[in-house]
Order: sequence, then C-alpha cells, then structure tokens
Amino acid sequence: MNTFVKYIGVIDYKDKVHYVSFNRGLNIITGKSSTGKSAIIEIFDYCLGSSDFTVPEGIITNVSKLYFTVLEMNGTNLIVARKPYREDKKVYIRTTNEIDMEKIDSQYFNENYFIKEKDFKLELGHYFGIDIDDTDVDLQIRENKGQKSPRPSVRNFMSFILQHQNLVANKHSIFYRFDEKEKRDQTIEQFKIFMGMVDQNYFILMQNLNDHIRSLKSLERQEERLLNYETILKDKLKKNINKYKVITGKSLFGESIEAIFINPQKYLDLLYDFNVDIDYNDTTYSNTLNELKQKRNELVIEKRELENKEYKIDTSIESIEKYKKDMNSLSKFNFEQHSESICPFCKSKNKDLQQTINGLADAFDWLNVELEKTPYLLDSFVKDKDIIMKEIKEKDEYIDSISKEIYEIECVINKLRKKESLEKQAQKLLLKIESMIEEVLSSRENNIENRKEKIKSEITTIENELKNKYNVESEISKAERKINKYMNSIGKKLDFETAYKPIDLKFSLDTFDLWHEKENKKIFLRSMGSGANWLYSHICLFLALQNYFSINSKCMIPPILFLDQPSQVYFPSAIDYSESFDYKDLSNDLNKSNTEADEDLHSVTNLFNVLEEHCIETYKKSGIDPQIIVTDHADNLNMKNNNFEELVDGRRWRKRGFIYPIPE
Repeated sequence: MNTFVKYIGVIDYKDKVHYVSFNRGLNIITGKSSTGKSAIIEIFDYCLGSSDFTVPEGIITNVSKLYFTVLEMNGTNLIVARKPYREDKKVYIRTTNEIDMEKIDSQYFNENYFIKEKDFKLELGHYFGIDIDDTDVDLQIRENKGQKSPRPSVRNFMSFILQHQNLVANKHSIFYRFDEKEKRDQTIEQFKIFMGMVDQNYFILMQNLNDHIRSLKSLERQEERLLNYETILKDKLKKNINKYKVITGKSLFGESIEAIFINPQKYLDLLYDFNVDIDYNDTTYSNTLNELKQKRNELVIEKRELENKEYKIDTSIESIEKYKKDMNSLSKFNFEQHSESICPFCKSKNKDLQQTINGLADAFDWLNVELEKTPYLLDSFVKDKDIIMKEIKEKDEYIDSISKEIYEIECVINKLRKKESLEKQAQKLLLKIESMIEEVLSSRENNIENRKEKIKSEITTIENELKNKYNVESEISKAERKINKYMNSIGKKLDFETAYKPIDLKFSLDTFDLWHEKENKKIFLRSMGSGANWLYSHICLFLALQNYFSINSKCMIPPILFLDQPSQVYFPSAIDYSESFDYKDLSNDLNKSNTEADEDLHSVTNLFNVLEEHCIETYKKSGIDPQIIVTDHADNLNMKNNNFEELVDGRRWRKRGFIYPIPE
C-alpha cells in the first residue's frame, strides 16, 4: 500500500497550528528530553483510533484542543483528527486532494465530519481495503459463543507500525498491545487477511466446510447407531427363527441370518405366502430345552467358583487391613549380633556359634523386609477383586439370558394347555419375524451411505478450492521464509554481540515468536544478553516486516514504522537535557571511557545507515518507498551519505520543543 504520514500536529487554544511534516523514506526528529518527541507516536496512535489517550501529560496536553494526522494515500490526503479524549469521543475523518497547512485552523475541522469512534474505525478500514465483515470459520462455534468474531481493524495494524520507547529494546515484548491476549490473538489471526492471502469468500468456504464435516460426523454416528441396532435385531431374529423350529419342528429358512440381512426384501416376500407346517415327531423342543438347562447349570457352577475366589480375596484384604492398623504398634524384630563367642573355661573362640548367630540375624532382616512389603499387596488384591466381580456380572447376565430362553420355550407347552395350538403360536411368531425384517428395511431407507458420499464429494470440492485459490499454509510458509531471509540480511549489518554472530533469527507467523537459532537450539530474546541484542532483534524483524509489506501488492498494512529512542541502549535519554548533543558527556555520566563512547557512537551511526539503506533497497525492489520515523536524541551523526541534516529536515528540538511558541 503506497501510504505515508505527511503531517502530525496539534491546534492550541490560541488556534495556532503546531505540526511536523514528513517525507517518504527515513525521517529523523532529534532533540533533548521533554521536548515532545515521544508525543508524536502517541498523537499518531490516538488519531488512528486508539481507545486510550496516552499523550504524555505536560505542555502539549495543557495547550492542545485538537490533535490531527494527515496520511497521503495514493495521491489523496486522508485527514483524521480528535479532540482530547476527556472532551469528545468522536473522530474527524475526510479526504482532500490538496491541503495547505498555512490555512489550517480549528474552523477547518468542521463538526459535520466528526463521527463516533466505533464508526470511525469501520470507515478508516475501508480506506485501507478492509472490507471483510465475517471472519468466523465455524458457525457452530459462533453460536456457542453467542457472538461473532471481531472484524479486522486498522487498530491491529498498529502492532506492526509502532515501536514505543519502552518497547523498541524490550527483551520480554516485541509487539505493541501484545500484553493483551485478546489483541495478540486477533492480530495473529488477522495477519493473513492484512496480507491479502484470504478474502470474504475464504471464510464462507471455511464455514461451509465445517458445516459439511459436522454433518458427515453426524451421519457416521447415525450409521453406527443403526449398525448397533441391526446387531440387536440380528440376535432377536435368530432367537425367533430358532423358536419357530422349536414350535414347528421345521426350519423357517435354510440360509443364515447374514443372508437375510443382505437381502431382507427377498425373505419378506417369502413370508407373505408362507404356510405353517408342524412336524409332531420332531425332538427339537426337548433337545433345545435340555441343552439350555445344561448350559445354565454349567454357568452356575462357574459363577460359584468365582464367588469362592471373591470370598478368599475379601478375606485376604480384611487381614491386610487389620495388619496395616497393627503396624504402628509393632516394632521391627531386632537381634543383637556379637562379633565373637569365647569359652569361659578355656578361653578359645567358637567360630560355629558365630556363623549360626549371623545366619539368624540375616533371617530377621529378611523377615522385617517382607513384613514391610505386606501392605502393598492390598493394591494387587483390590485389582483382582474388581476383575472377579466383572466376570461374575457377565455370568449373571448370561444366566438371565438363558433363563429367559428356557421360559419362552416352556411357554409353548403352557399355551398348548390353554388350548392355543402350535399352528397358532407359529403364525404369531411369523408375524413377529415379518415385523423385524420390515424394521431392517425401514432402517435402511435413510440411505445414509449415499448421503455420506454426497457430503464427502462436497467437502473435496471445497478443500480443492481452498487449496488452489488460497492455500493459506503454503502462503504463510513463503512469507516466513522471505521475512526470515531479510531479517538475517539486515542482521549481518548490525553490531550483535560476538556470541550471536552469525545471527540466525527466526520468526514464526503462527505464534509471532522471535528467536536466534544456534545448533538447533532456540535462544529467545530474554536469553540474548545485552540491550543491543534486543534492540537489533526488534530492528531486524520490523524492517523485514516492512519490506514484506512493500513487496506484497495485496498487503493492506501501510509501510510505516515509528521507532522511538532506538539509541537508548547506548545513550539513555533520561540524562540528556543539554542544548547540544555530546555523546562523550553522556558517556562520562555512564562512567564509560572515550573508546567505549566512540564505539557506541559508531554503532548508533551504523544503525541509522542501515535504516536508510533499507528504505532505498526496498524502493528499488518494490517501487514502494517505505517510511521510517525515528524520534531520538542522537544528533549530528556522520552518516555514510553525509545527509543527516536532510533526514532531520528542520526537526531538531534542542532550543525549542514541538509546541513553539508556547501560548500563554
């Protein structure tokens, strides 16, 4: 995006305009402390929609009644302005082809152009090409949360644009506003939007994809339930067909149950014209009844054996529990050992007795160890009991099932006694079997398999479109490689400590973590030693990001970067109140030698050279001239191109400040 900051200013209560003008490329504001340098970055942030008013309290806040910023966007001027937050929460926004700062006053900012802060952020986003409204990838998650995901906002640009004084060399934080987890997550998630990798259609496709995946899982669960239901039906159908053989003495179908389930309609048709025929000489009834009773007796015996095992385990557990309670009152068995045994008469030593004593002592030691182990046997017994109880439960269920079959078979005779013929009983059973086969057919009418195949086809179509048109993972990987490559090309020019040379910085677009990689080990900023390493790591990353924004024609983030006090690791601004910049005086205050001061100045000068070269090289490569605005107290640097004054361009505040003259 071909955008840069043209003016940043305030209008005081005397209606006088105080402003700073900027150009593309490297811009330097230099001056002593407390002149308003750091306020520039805060005014810019405030004018572009910050919910916090962070302009430092002092002269600026005391005299200002309006803050404004002018951006040039593709040849058009975008003007944004705000009153002090305590007075008004509206924001001014308008565009104009021409702007004459000499004619600007408070009357220029017509009240009709002030809109609500919320509406302003939406309007501002349109100027940067942010037209995506719905960024949810799963509508079910949105429904569960009860709200939409935040739409992309220019406010999330600020993390890539602003490096405040307390951030530019920070070892714990890299990005502005990342101390708020919600803001961090939004910025990371929306990066692919800002880079033009995805559009509104991408999110619609993702929503449809997740809906289809959810529908497919629902069908699979439904299919699983039907399979379980068919398994139950198979078992019931098998029992009823066997019962038909018991009643009639003849088989209903010659085929297996599986064959019936393969083609249920065939067997349903057979039943429609089926005639019951009884074989009164068949012995299936008595044989089946005797087999079932024999099986039940065997199961009862097995259950009794398990119950005996359970009783023995319960007894063992009870004994161990009692032993554990008594353990505290028992002491270890001790045996006093003597080194030797001497006859009281002849005074000779008895070696055999000594061996016996030692053997007895070893036995007592073994006994003590084994007694200590006894309580731990409880866990093993408890586990064994659990296994036995489960086996007993299985036996009970099996016995109940067989008892039910026996009862149903015996009911055949009972019904005969009640004058219900075998033919009538068989006919009733046929109706039940017919009903079960109809249930099988009914359960298959949903045609789940065809529906699954249709959804799978739709999922494949969407996945192919996402891969061919967007392929976000691949695009993110490409962006990472470009950013990492450029970072390390910049890093070679900066004065990292020897321990980190050659520098090998890596940045993850998944987590937004930054680290130096050495021997396959990640060394994060907090472990990288001095403030210079932290500063240069920040510089490498943000120049690499700005370079990527410039070469990416779809990028919505303007190639603008504010660096506030980058030289602070060498010359802390808190002690700079002189009307001229003298690096040796500052170094003396820090107890540094002249040699160390010269080295520090060289490093700072080199940093500014790198910033300028970055702007020039990026312009040559992309045709976009990025803008870097540095506010610092370093001055009169002997840069490579001897153009320090051109980069300052009158923005030197040592005998005056940003507000000049100061109104009464």
